[in-house]
Amino acid sequence: MSLITKGGFESVGDYAIQPDRSITEKNDGTLEGIVVMRCDKSKQYDLPEIGATHPDDDRLEMYQSSKVYQSNGIVEMTGSFFGLITNETEPEISYSGGQNNDPIDTHPDFEDFAGTPAAPLNGAKFDAESQEFIGFFSPPAEDQPNFRGVQYYLTPSSLITLSYWTDKVPTLKNRMSVHDRVDGFKKPDDMKDFLLVDTPYRQVGSFYQVTEQYVGSGPNGINRVIYPD
Repeated sequence: MSLITKGGFESVGDYAIQPDRSITEKNDGTLEGIVVMRCDKSKQYDLPEIGATHPDDDRLEMYQSSKVYQSNGIVEMTGSFFGLITNETEPEISYSGGQNNDPIDTHPDFEDFAGTPAAPLNGAKFDAESQEFIGFFSPPAEDQPNFRGVQYYLTPSSLITLSYWTDKVPTLKNRMSVHDRVDGFKKPDDMKDFLLVDTPYRQVGSFYQVTEQYVGSGPNGINRVIYPD
């Protein structure tokens, strides 16, 4: 983070810009600045309005202001400015881990420990007509894993977010689309691809903070019939 300081007292029209104003350059690619201005109370409506550019750097614009009415008839306004170093900042990656409860009969090795309707294992029972798995009911044999009552198993739940700033209005047309990769994210071996779930954003002045939200798949990948590219 770097700090650029400008000194000097400037008069612009009917208000005076105070000295020692500053611009802060942040490591996320954004710029912030504070400018203090003073004028006679009768001239307060000549002060810059929201959206005015910073007097030292037109990459920043004023998005907030506050006024103090002093006893001597002077109005002091503090303007808060915000901007970007470039038109779009480098994305910052965030990964959130969690888990899902998936039906045990969807486990890739299910047949190895539950067997088949013709040859069940570990107390597994299957419907006589539909051949569908019903559950594990019998107690385990000696020195064998206990599957009795098991209905689900845990699988990873992965949410990856990319957050960045831009001066362009974000588009939402790519929501619910499948992607082979997320820039800057090294996917684990059991994750095949990603579903872009949504792209929420917030606006500050003319700038937008965008967050792309991706859900990581399992080893079989996202169903591309349900969610086309």
